[in-house]
Amino acid sequence: MSAAPPPLITLLGAQWKLGAPVVAAGFAALAGRAHAGFALGDGTLAMVPAGWEGAPAVEQRPEGGALLVPGRDPPPLSRVAVHRGATLALAPDPAGGFLSGGDDGRFARVGDDGALALIGEFAGVWVRAVAAAGAWRACAAGSEVHLFGPSPERVALDAPVNVLAFDPSGRLLAIGHGGAVSLWRVGGGLSRWEAGGLVRALAWRADGRVLVAGRQEGPLVGWRDDGGAWRPLSFAPHGGPGHGLSVGPRTSLLAAAGGPRVALWDLAVPGGAPLSAGLSARAAPVAAVAAHPGSGPVAAAYSNGAVLLCRGGSEEALFVRAAPAPVVRALAWSPDGDWLALGGEAGEAGMVSLPPALFRTPPATTQLERTSA
Repeated sequence: MSAAPPPLITLLGAQWKLGAPVVAAGFAALAGRAHAGFALGDGTLAMVPAGWEGAPAVEQRPEGGALLVPGRDPPPLSRVAVHRGATLALAPDPAGGFLSGGDDGRFARVGDDGALALIGEFAGVWVRAVAAAGAWRACAAGSEVHLFGPSPERVALDAPVNVLAFDPSGRLLAIGHGGAVSLWRVGGGLSRWEAGGLVRALAWRADGRVLVAGRQEGPLVGWRDDGGAWRPLSFAPHGGPGHGLSVGPRTSLLAAAGGPRVALWDLAVPGGAPLSAGLSARAAPVAAVAAHPGSGPVAAAYSNGAVLLCRGGSEEALFVRAAPAPVVRALAWSPDGDWLALGGEAGEAGMVSLPPALFRTPPATTQLERTSA
């Protein structure tokens, strides 16, 4: 029996030990170039370019399969001290750089040039969530949402805010607070919908006409814009809580964590039962998901430390990282879908190159062969 191939992060990626848990990960433009950012529990932000001179590459072979061109050592990460305590939230800024919230009450930006700027500070409360779209930046400080943009606003809610999500147009902001979701509109107006459980995650369909909420317990809930009137949607249970949701920005695919496998819905026809993807691990359920920005695979991190790439309706998978290992809570695709960033509770961070040539053959039969650089 032939030995299993090494995980993709060994063949096509880089890994770093950061000395503090990775709270969140994302990609943003810095100096005109995409960078992966890792928000850490010690209040710092670690950043590294997505790709470097001599990075590993995958080339399609004319006779089938993929050919690996090994890479050279990646560049070191740069680090910026952002918070006096722990970082709690991270989001890319449309103007370049990253937005960050922390338990010190700070809402800050690490700009396109890597410089730190304080946007707002709220004494005595944690900034648990941050978001941005278009000309707007938002943060959740306790039970209030502060909006910075053309006409700054403050929205007071009846319970602490756990999650924020702008729709793709940047004109609607979904707010998960306690057991409800409120919808703020640019120019005024606030709608409130009961979610029937503590809201932990929010995700929009790419056209902004469907909003889905993941709850502490029970199946997902959602709402659909039906000609200006929002109608509730129901989702079948997927075997776990809805702590992690992800929608591809150029697709209608919704991925959910929490169950023994990844659950997938096509939000073009929302509601109903999901497709399953990836391997089943009831003793180590899916801890985090990241939908590919295009038509590529879904990334899934399991509670035993494994990270897989998978597709709906199939158990076929590619191992990005093997188990056992510390659990990964943060997953993010680069905007072009060529890089996957991951960060774990034990302070490890990684980035793996996953160019389209890797997925032109079915995952179960893809063969990576090495050649010298």
